[in-house]
Amino acid sequence: EMQIPPFNPSSSNGVGTFEQAISKLDYLKELGVTIIEPIPINTYSGGARGWGYNPTVPNTIMNAFGGLNGFRQFVMACHQRGMGVFVDVVWNHMGSPNILALYDGWSQAQPGFPTNSGPPQGIYFYQDENAVTEWGPRPNYGDPHVQTLIYDSITFLLKECRVSGFRWDSTICIRKGGTECWYEPDDLMDGYKMLQKANSIIDSFHGVSIAEDLQGNQTVVTPVNQGGIGFTSQWDDNSYYQLHDVLGSQADSSRDINEYAQMLTQGDLTRTIYTENHDKASGQNAGQGRWPNIVDASQPTSYIAQKLSTLGIATVFTAPGIPLIFYGQEFLDSQNFVFGDVPNLDWSQVGDFSDGKWNSFGPFNGIFNMTQDLIALRLNQVAGVDSSSLMTSTIFTYQLSQQNKVLAFTRGSNNNLVVLMNLSSVAYNSGYIPL
Repeated sequence: EMQIPPFNPSSSNGVGTFEQAISKLDYLKELGVTIIEPIPINTYSGGARGWGYNPTVPNTIMNAFGGLNGFRQFVMACHQRGMGVFVDVVWNHMGSPNILALYDGWSQAQPGFPTNSGPPQGIYFYQDENAVTEWGPRPNYGDPHVQTLIYDSITFLLKECRVSGFRWDSTICIRKGGTECWYEPDDLMDGYKMLQKANSIIDSFHGVSIAEDLQGNQTVVTPVNQGGIGFTSQWDDNSYYQLHDVLGSQADSSRDINEYAQMLTQGDLTRTIYTENHDKASGQNAGQGRWPNIVDASQPTSYIAQKLSTLGIATVFTAPGIPLIFYGQEFLDSQNFVFGDVPNLDWSQVGDFSDGKWNSFGPFNGIFNMTQDLIALRLNQVAGVDSSSLMTSTIFTYQLSQQNKVLAFTRGSNNNLVVLMNLSSVAYNSGYIPL
């Protein structure tokens, strides 16, 4: 996951473009990345360096990034390097002003958001208790015109831009109504059925659809023909918080190996796992941020911060699930992804890779190499090593020591790959003898 404007801009406060991002794709290929997922690229309000989760014209591409042609070239350049592109789409709400509210010239303020001076509404939005989310007005998913807009936008991106799939923002607020949708007991069937149809369209193009639902609800990833919503995978916040409990503190006494084992074994390939993403790396919530900052905010480059951060990355690539890393994580970027003030990626930390070779090195190339090796292992691309079991959901924990903070597990039905995790500050230089 990455953001276009701060990825490779020409100046410290400039807006990076698709073209400038293309010049760094060889680096991502060298790392082993298979899918690039930029956070929203569809037209949104506010500054171009914003996060983009406030769409205003959701079926167009930000001109500041290079527009539609620039995006097409970016996707083509990714494909030429063996990488796909997922589009981060926001259909749970709209920003302000937005094309749906302004389309017919009529809008009406709704009470209750914020302080009874609600966002502009129109004929394409709900006019009842489902009218607003915490972020803005909710489109009326039961309106055939709204449905057509969403389906056509998805089809265009798949057919004309050749994207490989989508990440859907806050699907919980599409399949449920109300302002605080996550507390609603019943589904909003308009949204539920719209998502089913959208995922059927994506599936017809052999695309991938990932939900940011964050509820751990298996209905989200159950196939449409079985009554589910039909997503390929969903972001797994439960595993994030379990890893935060186990690997977020410097104190060995805080580590519960049983909780770590539960995190490893409770999921399958329908979950997307991570220790960083744009939300978690932002530091908006207490105790979160880039993982080195979580471990040691005063000295995020310390030995313990590096060790616990890389243990998190190793877990993401060896546990059952779809691994996600946030850009810069492969060299332990410690700059929080601050909302409204996103820092540029500090390439000096890893050096310059272009024209098929490293032209300079940074202090964290070793972390890059470790991440590169883990990706290759996850993809079964290490010569002479059969790691295909990492692409399965099968896992067996056979050694667990709460006292020593050590856990061993195998992957695959033939147990041919063993992962040994030492979560303590004690080094076993002469090997480990289980108690």
